Amino acid sequence: MIDMHNNFTLLSFIFTVIFSLPIQASLSQNAVLLSEWKKADNQLYRISLKETDLTNQKLQLELALNETTENIKHLTELISDKRDFIVKRIRYMNQESGSDFLRNFLESSNPGELDRNMRFYLGATHSDLELIHQFNKDLSKLQTEQKKYTLRISKLNGLKIALQAQLDTHLSALKKKNELLNQIKTKMKKNSNLWQQELKGAIKDQNHDKIQLYQSLLNKSLLDRKGQLTGPTNFNVKYGFGVIKFNPTSPTLPFHGILYESPIGSPVKAIADGSIVWFGEIDGLGTTIILDHGRDIHSLYSRVTLANLNIGDMIEEGKVFSRVSKSSHFIGDGLYFELREHGRPTNPLRWIISKPEFLQQNSVSLENVL
Repeated sequence: MIDMHNNFTLLSFIFTVIFSLPIQASLSQNAVLLSEWKKADNQLYRISLKETDLTNQKLQLELALNETTENIKHLTELISDKRDFIVKRIRYMNQESGSDFLRNFLESSNPGELDRNMRFYLGATHSDLELIHQFNKDLSKLQTEQKKYTLRISKLNGLKIALQAQLDTHLSALKKKNELLNQIKTKMKKNSNLWQQELKGAIKDQNHDKIQLYQSLLNKSLLDRKGQLTGPTNFNVKYGFGVIKFNPTSPTLPFHGILYESPIGSPVKAIADGSIVWFGEIDGLGTTIILDHGRDIHSLYSRVTLANLNIGDMIEEGKVFSRVSKSSHFIGDGLYFELREHGRPTNPLRWIISKPEFLQQNSVSLENVL
């Protein structure tokens, strides 16, 4: 990370060419360019938040869809069993209600026997009617669940289209922002004294917004590098972001990160410059380190060691700052990695340039990194 002093030094180096436009016109043009760049930067930020929101909506819908699928499977099996039982009952009653049974039933001279026969017959008939009624209720439930399934599939497809459109919008906004950045850099070279004067004034007046703006000009944020980051490890992915079943009999669960097939002791690297804001134990995740990368973007590394770390330590991109540790979790050892934007999980594979292979078929496929 570049501090304020180094920012000033770097800007001073950039502002080397003496040629300049008239002062008032130049200040006005600079202000317009900076304003346009700031708008593009804010737009990119909002677009990224929308992507994260759509990603989480998609994840919740996939969970609901899996629940509906399980309900349909259960009801189908239940209805099939009840149908077989009802068929057997009908066949039995038809056999028992032959001519001999009816003659004996109607010609019974003993009132007590006649009453018992009547009660038995009515009870059996009532039981069968209840069975058929329950069968019809289950059939109605199945039809309702099938309608839910069709509706949720339609919504899921709509979300995928919306998410893809949002990704295209992100690329378009990023292109516009970079074009403005190039214009600003060109003007910096042509009009160095004026830009230097503006920066000095911002530092003197402690104009933090403008200082932050200049810092942003010199340092690309993670939003500018979405899809271009290097992962925290080079190993394959065992489980991916999304909806997951760890085995055929386990429930369907949300998986908010990715689990790398990293051996114990293998290095863990920072995906970008950041500061340590928290480390410790998290139930279900184990020993965890969280880095703050600015703009409300955090990376989380779990099942790792904590040697020689302090809150506030600055970690440079690509630096090995921890090692994979042993885990007692049933899904096995390996590095667990999350990215969060405004506290909400976002798919890490949308940010990483090299997509690792998946080792498990029961996790999200690489073709579905949306």
